Amino acid sequence: MSDYDRDPVEPVAAPIERERVRESTTVVHTGERRGGGGVVAAVVVLLAVILLAFLVPAPDINVKMPDVDLKVPENVKLPEVKVESDGDGNKSK
Repeated sequence: MSDYDRDPVEPVAAPIERERVRESTTVVHTGERRGGGGVVAAVVVLLAVILLAFLVPAPDINVKMPDVDLKVPENVKLPEVKVESDGDGNKSK
């Protein structure tokens, strides 16, 4: 359907007049609180970098250690140690 085929529309009545606003509040941003979002973002990025530093292994950790031929004697004599106690245990004095 084109515009030529439509029925003419009656004009709409004028809008109802309302009372004018006599008081209003204006908020003025002076820019004193700028930079707070940047600080939060920097802290989050710093924490993420520290976390990744601990979670991602360093390439040197995966290197196989060389075999060390360490000989330990089978019969190791340890000195005898005698511990005497007053019998009061760990009680405070």
